[in-house]
Amino acid sequence: MSVAIAKLAWPQKSLRKSAYERDWRIAPYSINDTTYSVRLKWLHLHWKPSTRLATLRHEENGPTVTVDAYEFCGSSPDEMLVYWKEKDGWDCAETTTFGLKTCEVDLTDYINQHLSYYLSHTESQSYLGQILAKQKVEMDSEADLLARTLQLWTANRLLMKGWELTGEESLGMTPIDKGNSPFHHRIPAPRVMQNQLDSNLEAFIFKNEKRVLKDLQEAILKRSTYSWDIVCLTTIVLLHVLEKDSWRLLYWKYHPQERYVWRHPESPERLIERNMHFSNMLVTCIRFAGRVPQRLKSVLEETIKPNYEYKETDDNSIDVSLSHLVLKESFNDLASVEQFLPSTVAQNVELDA
Repeated sequence: MSVAIAKLAWPQKSLRKSAYERDWRIAPYSINDTTYSVRLKWLHLHWKPSTRLATLRHEENGPTVTVDAYEFCGSSPDEMLVYWKEKDGWDCAETTTFGLKTCEVDLTDYINQHLSYYLSHTESQSYLGQILAKQKVEMDSEADLLARTLQLWTANRLLMKGWELTGEESLGMTPIDKGNSPFHHRIPAPRVMQNQLDSNLEAFIFKNEKRVLKDLQEAILKRSTYSWDIVCLTTIVLLHVLEKDSWRLLYWKYHPQERYVWRHPESPERLIERNMHFSNMLVTCIRFAGRVPQRLKSVLEETIKPNYEYKETDDNSIDVSLSHLVLKESFNDLASVEQFLPSTVAQNVELDA
């Protein structure tokens, strides 16, 4: 198994456009597999008739969404345990048997509200703050490629964080009292409800990334519609989404656990490999079509500072490890995953040279 970032080769100008189209897809969000979709939605459950109104959120002072919560007849611990990362492996807590009888929930407004929330809480000196300062983002414009890419970034961020209950309705649960839990002193959404709402986030990503990638592909190959600044910034944000997802998946590889079932039809290793391949292709296409404008590069180089050590319980530990590659002058400067891994982890991982 290889999770190394391969050396890039220049694409030939004779390549047909369809050759690009076959690969332009963010792999982890390919949710066409029926079995995977059914597992996330818990369609087989037997629901009780009564309902409660539950309010959920991701951030303490962030936007909320309200759903009808139905109780179901539980038959397995897998339906009630919510998990989180620890240094020595997964830990969990028991939740109640509540979920969504109607699984499909339109989270578009919720995602857009969080996009505005995250952007308003972004430090001006961060690389994302510099991106937004450099190019005004019209969030209400359907034609804005960067804005739609930031929607993907937001949905991915929500997907990694997890849902929690807020307000008076606790669905029969009390706050988690384990200090290392991300839900410490908070009430996580019940396990089934977590999965069902996450399936809607994944569906949003799957639907919208196809349009983003199609528009980005045309912008790179035809140099039309969008400015080259927007193309470069969009690529950087996409790479940031890919890097966050890749390092999250590494934890699954190092800490397999029988009771916490991996639900995706493809292994974490395979998804990481696809992320690396797609990242390479994005950088290759940008290099093939042109360079990052110097005025933009000079601003971003001051703020895009990659971290170089992977920490299993910190999804932010190696931020910008891939997205900074757009600013590199030479392919020889490209890094591999190996340099991010602590020696205690790297000794147990087979990586290509």
